[in-house]
Amino acid sequence: MSDSAVLLDPKNDYVFKRLFVERLDLLTDLVNVVRGDVEPLRVVEVLNPRITPEEIAGKEIVLDVRAQDALGRVINVEIQVQGHSDYPSRALFYIARAFVEQIGQGENYGGLRSVIGVNLLDFVLFREPGDEGCAQWRFLLATQKPPVRRLDVQLELNFLELPKLRRLEAGGKALYDWVRFFSDVNGEAMQEVTHPEVLQAVQVLKSISASPQERRDAEMRLKYHRDITAIKSFGWEEGLTKGRELGKAEGIALGEARGQLEGKASILVTLLTLKFGPLSPTTLAQIHAASPQQLDHWAEQILTAPTLEALLANPSPPL
Repeated sequence: MSDSAVLLDPKNDYVFKRLFVERLDLLTDLVNVVRGDVEPLRVVEVLNPRITPEEIAGKEIVLDVRAQDALGRVINVEIQVQGHSDYPSRALFYIARAFVEQIGQGENYGGLRSVIGVNLLDFVLFREPGDEGCAQWRFLLATQKPPVRRLDVQLELNFLELPKLRRLEAGGKALYDWVRFFSDVNGEAMQEVTHPEVLQAVQVLKSISASPQERRDAEMRLKYHRDITAIKSFGWEEGLTKGRELGKAEGIALGEARGQLEGKASILVTLLTLKFGPLSPTTLAQIHAASPQQLDHWAEQILTAPTLEALLANPSPPL
């Protein structure tokens, strides 16, 4: 099979968005499958169909798909391949922001509609004892004790853990055909796919994959993620080395934690110096006083930051 015949990976967030923004029927089916055994919805509009060059080259804006259903509910759909311990907080932050953005100052709260988050994860998120048998998760605002009551307007979060589903081999045919599609679209298991919407998604993906420009854009997006992974990995290794040295005097656990933080700050200083030139003492002090989350956030923004001042003025999103 030639390179041009290989389909682009639908887990690439650029490819994912290109695939679903124009096919509302496919997006509707995917959302309903991920949400599980609840009343089906119908997507009627994608609210952010455009993909800008800035989005491809960096992560100033998450490459999600924000849509609206026939009842006016906002649906935020995203695929994520890299695990983060704070991912649930991140997912909740995005749907909460979408909820708040529905109305302006002075407008009536009666215009608010539910916001539904749909997150496809290529990593295991829930690891408590007993979680290994569940791969579909749906969270709603509800009372903890009987009588059970739910609010009419909801913040709903859905997570689908692809690795668990690949092991469990349980669930409906539509669910597993989508899992096959996202897990290995070029693999032999795709020959077993019969769900109509997944078969149509394959045809759309073939059309996208046949375009040289689409392939370049997908590769650019993949390169961005590889660069960020390399930056974080290098910072971790350097931090661990320093932590072991400090651990001899301060205790291994405390030393490694402190060393990891210093390692992240050190690699960030190196990268900033390479891009913006020598750093002032004030800037160095700001970096070394920052939290691990802030250092990670700045590292993610380096590739697209226009100036050092703009970068350092950009705080990490709240958890």
